[in-house]
Amino acid sequence: MRVLWLGALVFGASSVPADADILRASSASCHWPAINWDLPDASFPSHGIPPKADDGTLQSTGAKPLDEAGQSKDEAETTAESDETAGADEQAERRMVAAFEDADAGRLRAALREAQALVLRAKPDALQRLEVLTRARRGVELPEWLARLRIDAELSAARGRVVRIPYATSYEAPALGRLLQTEADERLAHAFAGRTLREWLSGDEEYTELSADASQMASELRLVAGFLGARLRHDPALRTDRVARARVQRSRDRATRLVAQISDLPGFTSLGTIDDPTLSSPRPTTSPASTPTGRGRPAAPATPGAPASAPVVPETVGPG
Repeated sequence: MRVLWLGALVFGASSVPADADILRASSASCHWPAINWDLPDASFPSHGIPPKADDGTLQSTGAKPLDEAGQSKDEAETTAESDETAGADEQAERRMVAAFEDADAGRLRAALREAQALVLRAKPDALQRLEVLTRARRGVELPEWLARLRIDAELSAARGRVVRIPYATSYEAPALGRLLQTEADERLAHAFAGRTLREWLSGDEEYTELSADASQMASELRLVAGFLGARLRHDPALRTDRVARARVQRSRDRATRLVAQISDLPGFTSLGTIDDPTLSSPRPTTSPASTPTGRGRPAAPATPGAPASAPVVPETVGPG
């Protein structure tokens, strides 16, 4: 009996999990508890015996069901997800190429909607592929192309009026801020009434005399005000640089005031028409002088016959 007990002790030390408890009775006998083979795989020691199935065969604790292709279920799901992602990326690239074509054909709004939707929905890997595609097809970075497309679409819709850009993605916002300032700077270099628009905005002089290019000046100032206003709304650089933001705000307000001053001048609405006050020649203030006919001038020669003002009496014939 003692030999059997020692044998069981040696066998149990090599096969029973380390956390198994030994029950000791008051009679000094030992009782080994039943082993729970339903513990996680990691609970079995490397030298343990795997559990048995109902039919007595050994079960593998780490095996996973295989499909017909020899893949486990997890591997098959991962492959399916990869194939689905690759297909979605290829579709996104095709849609971006279609947006390029719409932009080239002048369908700016349609191109903007498509490109914006792709950027907003793309995951990091897909977005990187769109960036590579844009560099290859357009020669610029995707944020700059999207910002340029947005500005062009708004300019086409504004047609000389105030440019309004109510929305922009955070992805393109830094590039949009730079492009908006570039658009404003190009127009600020134009000269009207003897000075550039930049000089007009930097001073306090009012616009009081209507000129022939006043309508064009007002149109350019509206665009400048729109570009600067959009930059105040979307440029992340102006959210932290208060000095730059205040400078842009003053320029925008000054441009808006100048537009109001020009538009309020008499005759502004007639610019470019037949009643344009800057194009019509001045009218004479007095009537032309008449030719004098007093002394010292020879009288007109008399003409024979009755005066021209005398009535002509028809000759009557009496009775015979």
